Amino acid sequence: MVRSSSRFWVRVAWAGLAFVAIVALWYALTRDIRYSGEYMGDLRNRIVGARLIEDGYSPYFYKYTPGDPVRYYDPQAFDIYYVSICTSTPFLHRVLIPVASLPFATIMRVWVVVLWVIYLGMVVYALVIAQEARARLIVGMVALLFLFSNSWELHTKYGQTYLLIPALAGLFTAVVRRPCFRGQGLVSGLVAVLLVLVRPNAILFLLPFAWWAVRERRLSWKIAFLAPAILALAWVLLSPRERGLWGDYQVMLSQQVKIHQDLGPKRRPAWTDPGINEWEGLNMATVRERMARDPVRIYSENGNVFVLYQKVFGRPMPLALLGGLGLLSIAAVLVFLVRLQRRCRDGEERKPAGAHWSIGETEPVRMAIIGFCLYMISDLFSPIYRHAYYGVQWIMPLLLAAALYREEGRRRWVYVWILLCLLLNIVHVPFIRMSNTIGEYGFLFGLLAIGFAHRVENLHRNI
Repeated sequence: MVRSSSRFWVRVAWAGLAFVAIVALWYALTRDIRYSGEYMGDLRNRIVGARLIEDGYSPYFYKYTPGDPVRYYDPQAFDIYYVSICTSTPFLHRVLIPVASLPFATIMRVWVVVLWVIYLGMVVYALVIAQEARARLIVGMVALLFLFSNSWELHTKYGQTYLLIPALAGLFTAVVRRPCFRGQGLVSGLVAVLLVLVRPNAILFLLPFAWWAVRERRLSWKIAFLAPAILALAWVLLSPRERGLWGDYQVMLSQQVKIHQDLGPKRRPAWTDPGINEWEGLNMATVRERMARDPVRIYSENGNVFVLYQKVFGRPMPLALLGGLGLLSIAAVLVFLVRLQRRCRDGEERKPAGAHWSIGETEPVRMAIIGFCLYMISDLFSPIYRHAYYGVQWIMPLLLAAALYREEGRRRWVYVWILLCLLLNIVHVPFIRMSNTIGEYGFLFGLLAIGFAHRVENLHRNI
């Protein structure tokens, strides 16, 4: 009787969610389509960088001068610094080359489609791996709420590319979670390399999976897993062109740190923006008029640790202290993970060497959540200002955590906590200062609790 009543209310919740989902998806989609008809400033500098690399130039020091092709024009790039505003890796710029020849007005529309395809792919995967009806309900709630977060809106409005990182991390998790199949080592190795080439510090995401790769007995599998990394490294080191681009990228990052930390970055005289009005399918006067007529106000803030330190202590945070605390935080999570792994003796947790996970197991998903938390710790401790759109990266671990929800209701408080943190990234309450930041740090602690919970329970059962 109780079970049938529970099923009834689950059906009612699903019906309500379906109605809300249709309305919410329609609103969010029309809003994002509107953004694609305005001007995506951050996407522009990435497209310009892709075009420069395609034409044989380095994008990291380029400054537009009168007489240059309009295809290199970026109205936001007229600053006084030695380095340009192109901050993506050479590989990410190369990924954009296939669409870079299109008019920018068309590229913006294409990019909105790409973002939504990635979003829907992650949501569908989370629904597939969810083992309970309530888990799928939680996945749906998280997916819908996330579309209204400040991070998603800003990410779409500016045409950012950070959604590629959780997408690749999710793809790696999906490959690892499958039973052993022919080519698993090669595919997982390839996805891992793509992730690191897009965002080098994302290598932290892979660390919890290291023991899985080490325990694999087959030499052929290990060779296949390492082959993409070896080829990518050889490509960067042996190609003078690629080695030069990555060297410029490293110099650019060091200068960006000096810019954001006010440590005396190199400067040079800047040209004045010529104010080109008609270019690549855009009329900038019309765009500005449209944006002024119906302005979009999205709350944003910088959530770096060094920003919080300066607000609390009233002085800049030393870079050595920032880096040291970041490394210490990452090391603490890794040490805790290793100690639990060694002490846990449950049969399902400690398989014989060379064994593989089956589709029904959640261990790879928990490792992905922990790994992404490691990556986001490095993100939060970054010496470069991180704006609200960086928070879009949380979507993958949040969806995976929602898929792990169990009907027995254990750790329900963690899910309530995460939903409250998500609301802080949607609704700006004036009397709560730094609400986005509070929500992001709340995600970190809540997701770590979910990632480690199963291991801690197994450890307690065996003591």
